[in-house]
Amino acid sequence: MNWIREADGNATDAACRWLRSESNVEKWLSWVPKSCTAGSGPTGTSCALCAAGMFSPGGTSVCAPCPPGTFSPVRGSAICSACLPGRFQNQTGASDCPSMCPAGTSSAGGSRACELCLPGRFTTDQGRSECER
Repeated sequence: MNWIREADGNATDAACRWLRSESNVEKWLSWVPKSCTAGSGPTGTSCALCAAGMFSPGGTSVCAPCPPGTFSPVRGSAICSACLPGRFQNQTGASDCPSMCPAGTSSAGGSRACELCLPGRFTTDQGRSECER
């Protein structure tokens, strides 16, 4: 860092000193987006729609990837949708939940993995939300 010794004896970073200048504060504020609307995030000095697999609830500073068990199929999503029962998604930033649970397993909605059926229970089809007796 580039430090400058102030008149009062305190050391100040040159960037902080530059920012304290009245005219420079206005320049700096013009470079930073105030906040972006839901489904968008900052790109430079403006906002852009979040990509598929990403979301932003609005008023935040970034588009975030959808967590496992959820997805966002289109650009500009404010929320991520839970995977349907019988499907799963174990990756972040997914734009869909194409994987169906195989026979012998099941999953509730919003699952990141399928669970094996307990002893005495079964599924014969893929994509089941619960195991049968």
